Amino acid sequence: MSEILFSNLRVLPNHHYALHIGTQISWWGPMMQMAEFTGERLISVLQRYKTNSRDHTNRTIMRKFCQLQRFTALKGFEITPEEPKTNQASSGQPQFVIADQAYRKIFDFCREKNSNLQSCANWSSNESKEVLSNHASKILALEVQNGRHITSKKPNNIIEYLCDGKTCYGRVTEILKIESGCESAIISVIELCIIKSNTLVNQFLDCLNVLQVEAHGKSVYVHQQDIKGPVPFRTLPARSLGCAQPTILLQSLPQFISFESEFPADSNLIDVDENL
Repeated sequence: MSEILFSNLRVLPNHHYALHIGTQISWWGPMMQMAEFTGERLISVLQRYKTNSRDHTNRTIMRKFCQLQRFTALKGFEITPEEPKTNQASSGQPQFVIADQAYRKIFDFCREKNSNLQSCANWSSNESKEVLSNHASKILALEVQNGRHITSKKPNNIIEYLCDGKTCYGRVTEILKIESGCESAIISVIELCIIKSNTLVNQFLDCLNVLQVEAHGKSVYVHQQDIKGPVPFRTLPARSLGCAQPTILLQSLPQFISFESEFPADSNLIDVDENL
């Protein structure tokens, strides 16, 4: 095909890729490489056609592909304005449909703060325009108060949050961003129950302002604005400090924040070395 279009060229493409020649690039458009043989992939555009036994299909695909690239080159590059920075990192994950059972729980949770919110299952345009979508995307990292980030993986997955005005602790399992109906991100958290006893070990932990918790709580949802931030923690195996089950030691967040002025702003105080 290149020999017919560019008969005056001295250097011709090899049997795999088109060469980066100025005349070819100006006609084909911004294309790096393109396979020539039947059944091979047109690089820059994924093609999954079975063309091994259909020679006419191959010529049709090549013609349409080259024409599209030529029009793209004539149009020029589109200059898109810079998007404003958001307080949450881009997940890079595609959207998915929330399961019905999980959607009902999320809807009841969001309805507590917005009584006008309607479900997408029984929505009526005469009642309200605020509808909670059943499409969501996962967020890998979310920025909360004081510029800290929480994730669903260590070491920033143990958080301190507010629930009905009380301080609670939990382990992040998932961070969701609903397509519409809820502006803030929704965090799925497993509650961590505080272990309280009158033993000498607990008295010693109280003096150090350290909490001993275990993950026997239920799974709840938390709004982004209700999260104080991640807390430093240390996991303990079973039968440690008088507990038969595996537990977690937490450093209380208020005391942790009071030491911020003694450290540089970019120091990562929440990283925990579990090999100690």
